[in-house]
Amino acid sequence: MALNDILQSIKEQAQKEIDAVKKQAENERSTISKEWGEKIDAKKKLLTEDTRQRALNKLQQARFVIHSRKQAKILEAKQQLIEKVYQTALKNLKKIDDSKYESLMEKSAAKLPDVSGKIFLTESDERAKIVKKVIKNKKYTIEKETVKGSGGFVFSSKDIDIDNTFEAMVDSLRKSTQTEVSKILFG
Repeated sequence: MALNDILQSIKEQAQKEIDAVKKQAENERSTISKEWGEKIDAKKKLLTEDTRQRALNKLQQARFVIHSRKQAKILEAKQQLIEKVYQTALKNLKKIDDSKYESLMEKSAAKLPDVSGKIFLTESDERAKIVKKVIKNKKYTIEKETVKGSGGFVFSSKDIDIDNTFEAMVDSLRKSTQTEVSKILFG
């Protein structure tokens, strides 16, 4: 019996050691599993936050692009409206009666320098005779060659060129009044 008791004792001792090793292995597995679970959770949280931040950045960029495009469209519409104002001014200038046209040409001719020069009439000006009448007493020669425009004239000497076409008058007016026109139109 003693041998059986010894064998039983060895088996029990071996079983205790096996159980202890299993328990230690289970504890290590549990510890490792817990540590890696925490690491995975931290990484998930980091990735989630990173993804959320990227999405917010993309959203802000999209909003900025949309706002910029909207502002550009508004600006374009305002510029078109301002352009329409000056085109209307040019259209109305073309329609002035002959006496006002003559007065305007006299004022333009009075501002010309007192030097010899050439006068070029505009190609589509049906009232060229009025310009010729105003210029007649000056020391300028009226050229047969015309310039592009819908009224007025261009003065040219060896030192200076002065554009007194309707288009140049409206353009000059635009430069000095565009801010004021914008305020009137858009507040």
